[in-house]
Amino acid sequence: QNVMGKDDVILATAPTLSIREVKTYARIANDTPFIVGGLIAKDSEETLRKVPVLGDLPWLGGLFRSKDETGLKREVIIVITPSVLPDESPVHASMPKDDDLFDKFGNRLFRDAYRIRAEDTFDLRYLTENKGLRQLQEVVDRIVNDHPQLTKQYPYQRFADQAVPGEDALVRRQIYEVLKRQKAAEVLDVEKLIFFEREEASGSGFRVRFLSDYLKEFAPFVFEEGETGKAVGLCFRMRRDSMAIDQLLEEPVPEIKVVDCPDAQTWRSLLLESNKRSPGSVSKRVIFLRNQSDLNRLKNAILMKKIISLNASDYILKLKNFTRGRLLRMPTVREEDVELIDADVATCYFQSELYYSVLEQSLAYDYAALRKVLQGSEYGKGLRITH
Repeated sequence: QNVMGKDDVILATAPTLSIREVKTYARIANDTPFIVGGLIAKDSEETLRKVPVLGDLPWLGGLFRSKDETGLKREVIIVITPSVLPDESPVHASMPKDDDLFDKFGNRLFRDAYRIRAEDTFDLRYLTENKGLRQLQEVVDRIVNDHPQLTKQYPYQRFADQAVPGEDALVRRQIYEVLKRQKAAEVLDVEKLIFFEREEASGSGFRVRFLSDYLKEFAPFVFEEGETGKAVGLCFRMRRDSMAIDQLLEEPVPEIKVVDCPDAQTWRSLLLESNKRSPGSVSKRVIFLRNQSDLNRLKNAILMKKIISLNASDYILKLKNFTRGRLLRMPTVREEDVELIDADVATCYFQSELYYSVLEQSLAYDYAALRKVLQGSEYGKGLRITH
């Protein structure tokens, strides 16, 4: 097509477009290849050979020149092999191998991403395939289907939609393992970690305090290697559900105390008892730092919090979503960044070590709560819920 101007002058020439649509209908078995359609291209080539001057002579020029014509026909066939993946087996033969090539690091405009590998996930079939747990999940799914307003209420949300009580702790531990293998926390500088300290002079509000400065003054043993016999604890009291105005700014400010901690077993016991769920009392998140190793765990906990935030906590902290092959968005960390230690970091710190204890406590606590609400209801009939 030509675009004409004044006096029939050709101003522009548009190429001719040819669009062809091919529809293929097929009913085939799983993993069976079939041809959707094909593209055919024809190329023709003409080659002229001649002797200079003599090949251009009239009548006799044909004796001094030759012409060759060749044709090429290409056909591109599109073959598709559909594969239906069952829910129980997300890994298929067509899935790429676990390789660093599929990670996305060093982008300038987009966030880094890490492809979850088989080594990053735990074998939890003993949990996810448990008949008792599945029965409870099915009952709760029926309840929230009949009463949608209960979907986000406790204890229903702990079982609905394939949820597993305590699964968030298992996912946090798996994220921690990813960070350890990547050595991602090495970029963070301990000198740039901060927390909020209550302002003693005014008696209200708080000020920023660098963790390293506080430790150098009151707990220098934390910078040593190995067991030191003591630990410094940072306790955050969870006030997010409180309606009292005077408690609004209490959660970010930790209570700090130095305690005796002769060995690793005592450290684990301190963590477990201090973070245990207690009905009727204010929930706490507590960190205990003994030595340089615990500081490294704290840096990993800060990155865990960032990863969970980037990937949406409601989504990534579910076992059904933390699976092999998925991309995990990773935070961009710079050595000069200043990072805050808060209750969410404390949760990651605690659950990165005692994830299995959290799972046991959550199962027992949530089972008891669900048993209580189902007792005597039509949904609880014929359902055996044991301690």
